[in-house]
Amino acid sequence: MPDERIPTARRPASGSSAADRVASIISAAEAAAEEIREHAESRVRDRIAEADRAATNRVTAAEEEAAEIIANARRQSETLIAEALEAADRTRQEAEQLRRELLEDARATAQGVRREGLELVGNLRQTGDSLRTNAARLLGDVQTIHSQMVARIDRAEANGLPGRPPRASRSVPFDGRARPDLPDVPEFIPRR
Repeated sequence: MPDERIPTARRPASGSSAADRVASIISAAEAAAEEIREHAESRVRDRIAEADRAATNRVTAAEEEAAEIIANARRQSETLIAEALEAADRTRQEAEQLRRELLEDARATAQGVRREGLELVGNLRQTGDSLRTNAARLLGDVQTIHSQMVARIDRAEANGLPGRPPRASRSVPFDGRARPDLPDVPEFIPRR
């Protein structure tokens, strides 16, 4: 802002010259005011331009920072997705391996149960055969003992009791087959 001094008032020499002087002072004041206004407007425009530049710079910096944050977030999300897919694939493989192992164990167990069952059936058949053989021997022994006892009784009757006719021999020879007149030995294993 220019530093113009208003001249000090002197005593007017004449009436028209005082009016001229007032007019010139007013004109100088108006010119100074115009110059101050223009200068203020120029400074306001400069400040506005500077604020616009600062705002543009800040927006640009914020956009760049946002773009960088987004890029970092994308990289991190891609890394996390890749890790999750790898973990899921590894878990899937582990589950498949475990399933295979369980199926193999189940098959081996089923095979072992079948083998033990067949062995048990074989043992039971042998036991049944042995019981049948022993039952037949026992029946033969019982019949032999029975025949011997009946023969002794018959001899005792014939020797010691006069007037009584001797009884017919009750001895029954054993041929190894079941007979209707003898009690049946029960079967413990059904025949096939």
